[in-house]
Amino acid sequence: MIKDNPYSLLLFKYLQGTISDDEHELLMAWVNQSEANKLLFEELTNEESLTKTIKDYHPKNQKKIDEMVYAKISSKILGFKRVIPFYKKRYFTISVAAVLLLMIGLFFMLDISPINKIQPLVAKSAILAPVKTKAMIRLSDHSILNIDSLAVGEIVKIGGVEIVKNADGTIKYQYTSSHAEASSAMNTLSNPKGSKPIDFTLSDGTRVWLNAESEMNFPIAFVGKERKVELSGEAYFEVAHDKQKPFYVQNGQMSVVVLGTRFNVNTYIDQYQYKITLLEGAVKVNYGNEARLLQPNQQANLLKNGAIQVEKDIDVDEVMAWKNGVFKFNQSDIQFVMNLISRWYNVQYEIKEPIHQHFGGTISKEVPLKKVIEMLELTGGVDIKIIGDKLEVYSK
Repeated sequence: MIKDNPYSLLLFKYLQGTISDDEHELLMAWVNQSEANKLLFEELTNEESLTKTIKDYHPKNQKKIDEMVYAKISSKILGFKRVIPFYKKRYFTISVAAVLLLMIGLFFMLDISPINKIQPLVAKSAILAPVKTKAMIRLSDHSILNIDSLAVGEIVKIGGVEIVKNADGTIKYQYTSSHAEASSAMNTLSNPKGSKPIDFTLSDGTRVWLNAESEMNFPIAFVGKERKVELSGEAYFEVAHDKQKPFYVQNGQMSVVVLGTRFNVNTYIDQYQYKITLLEGAVKVNYGNEARLLQPNQQANLLKNGAIQVEKDIDVDEVMAWKNGVFKFNQSDIQFVMNLISRWYNVQYEIKEPIHQHFGGTISKEVPLKKVIEMLELTGGVDIKIIGDKLEVYSK
């Protein structure tokens, strides 16, 4: 029966942690085809449901099976690494795999749908990770280009520059044959909450990754003696080297000056402070009357009192987690954690009680929201309820 429906095999491989990137993309496309598919996916990957099914099959070995199911779901489905794990790493036995295979096959063979068994409130909790970018470009004439609606290879010509969508979904600004026509008119790239980061290249060859809930203003072409962009939110830059034209990233009183380098700028207003992190090269950070030079693996924190605090030997993987497709927490407080979740899944949240728990670990950003919440709740310090598209956070 598992062979009768290709998606049953993909689900089984997903649970085992053996699914390939291409197969995962195919499975997620199926999940997003309908609400029924989303609910079925939630049902089949639910830890409680898996545990109950295997318990019915092997009641005498429940404790051992519980540990194996926990290990498999937490380490393979979520990719979450706890600071202090509850269980040692274990692997599926043939009997457990057979039960999962049987359960998935029965769902598809009998066309069992969880819709009739689940209340509307629970149905709304099937919030999946973004599968595409929702970014858009506002042109100088105020018209809007939706990135997702642009065809691959489609060319939009404006002010001596062409905007092209590549086969991998990236966007590129490139000069036409005549630079003389190039215009310094401004465009705005916006990437809303609940959207994958957008990868695009400016007309000078600088490559930018713009995170969700972020916006960047930039000229169609850099025609003067300097290159300036304005950023709100977060972006990672790989700046094209041009000694004659320094590159500036600005936000209010803050500016980052570079010639050619790789760095990350975080200016989210819901964070405690703006952060500029240098990965390669050198940058100068200006903030009010203060200025600092950064070396690789250093981070400038812009404080509310106007000072710049420089941290050395920072965790670059943590800073770049958003671009690399994971949540990475390092003794992070609940406010920081919920801001990241809200931005990625496009949900609102309210912290109902003081939460003293701090969080550490790594979670894949490809999993449904419910799975992220389950892993956070396993710390024992927090209880998160999904109410429609809003999260309520309580102390446990």
